[in-house]
Amino acid sequence: MLADEEEAAPPEPGLPATDAAEVPEPGALAQPLPERAPAGAAPPAAGETRSEAPEQARLDDQGVPVAWMLQVISVSSLEKAESLRQRLQDMGEKAWIKSVTVDGKLLHRVNVGPKFERARLEALRPQIDEEFGVQSLIKRYVP
Repeated sequence: MLADEEEAAPPEPGLPATDAAEVPEPGALAQPLPERAPAGAAPPAAGETRSEAPEQARLDDQGVPVAWMLQVISVSSLEKAESLRQRLQDMGEKAWIKSVTVDGKLLHRVNVGPKFERARLEALRPQIDEEFGVQSLIKRYVP
């Protein structure tokens, strides 16, 4: 979590301290953004480097960024949910569990994400579905 500070932070170890006079003008070091990939182009796989800038996050009617998650499975066994979450993490995915009560029954939903680019989940979904023998759902992520 970031906190506002009144004082300037000490320089990182191994980096020289700078005076305000030495700080370049805003944008002086900025590099132009690479061109975006054509619409419908597959995003890079987990762990790969992008060749284009990510999509700009969309905002909903209340100004909240729209994010997406992949609901992989809902199970009644927390042990099974933990095992599936670990397998997804071993695949390089950010996976988490949300426990919910549906019709009086406790279920554990294993999810991947959130991601601001729905296309990244759409590209991942077939791989997850085949690997785990499921029909996962792409859903809006609401914290």
